[in-house]
This record gives sequence, C-alpha cells and structure tokens, in this order.
Amino acid sequence: MSDEGRLTGSPAPRRFVPGDQVTPREATDHPEDPVGTVMTRVSTGELLVAFPLAGGEMYLDEELDLVEPAPPGWTPPPPATS
Repeated sequence: MSDEGRLTGSPAPRRFVPGDQVTPREATDHPEDPVGTVMTRVSTGELLVAFPLAGGEMYLDEELDLVEPAPPGWTPPPPATS
C-alpha cells in the first residue's frame, strides 16, 4: 500500500495501462461516447484516453473507472496515414 493509502485508509487509485477500457467518473461533454481506451501514459503521469467519437482526452488515474482490462498482448493501432 502506498503512503497515501496508509494515511487516508483508502487504497491508492488503480494505475491504468494502455489497452484498458475506461470511463470518466465525472460527467463529460460527450455522454453518448462514455467508454474510451487508454492509449499511453505521458511524462506528467496523465493518461491519453481515446474515445471513438470524441477523440483523445487527458485524465489522471483517479478520474477514471475501469470498464474492462486490456486484453493480453494489446498494442495500440498504428498511426493513421494520409
């Protein structure tokens, strides 16, 4: 358990990994598109989450709930070519 968990009595937030299907805990401006895929963790610790209709958005681990864990061997799709 992290120091934070010991001090507050609550577990540390889950650390999401690329491929996890997640949903934001707070209401979004795209309620018709609630589930996104974690694409990567950036150097600031934030997660880039790709939503099928809304596109990419940045979140912290504690702002998300897990819908489905990443399947074994998941890799992000290749970049789009023009």
